[in-house]
Amino acid sequence: MPHQLKILKDLKPAPYNPREITPEAAKGLSASIAQFGDISGIVWNKRTGHIVAGHQRLSALLKRGATFAPDPPRITLHDEAFAIRVVDWDAPTEKAANITANNPHISGDFVEEDLQDMLHEIEDDMPASLDDLCLDALLLEPLDDLNDAAPPPDDILDNPNDVPPSELANTNFTFGEYRFTVTRAAYMEWRENLRQEIGFAEKDVHEEIRKRLALAEIKGT
Repeated sequence: MPHQLKILKDLKPAPYNPREITPEAAKGLSASIAQFGDISGIVWNKRTGHIVAGHQRLSALLKRGATFAPDPPRITLHDEAFAIRVVDWDAPTEKAANITANNPHISGDFVEEDLQDMLHEIEDDMPASLDDLCLDALLLEPLDDLNDAAPPPDDILDNPNDVPPSELANTNFTFGEYRFTVTRAAYMEWRENLRQEIGFAEKDVHEEIRKRLALAEIKGT
């Protein structure tokens, strides 16, 4: 039987949600909502005529044959409607909102263990979607052959102290053509350091790992 949405308590957080947010990021998100409202969808500034947020979303919709309906302003695709929020902002506010809409430092982060569990479920139940939605880029694949594993660069990976024994077990990772074996605790520490250094986008972190492994390979030859 379908659930009904009648009161606020009917909006229940998904217990499997693999995202979390730091207090600092939550504070930034709150400030964004206070200043710009909801800028997660398609936002259009009537003062300049510019799209403020939702450029890629709108482009994807139009490529699928979506059309515009004016009253109220929305994009329609088959039986679905995507609202367009209209704002009246000066140019500096518009630009600040544009950047804020894509600022990874005020968004949540994946909880890696929960994320991997969910990705493997999707891989089993919806294998085509894993590729179509680029979710495979987030999947850390274990190695079948431990003898092929190459160690990570020594200068960016330290042995962790005071961590549970389960976190010290070797885990095998593949990034493109590069493979290495390392404790999960050490990998998570390394990954977090990279996130703090280059940003929080998973694609960027994985690309940086590939670059550093390639550099380590060159140094070792």
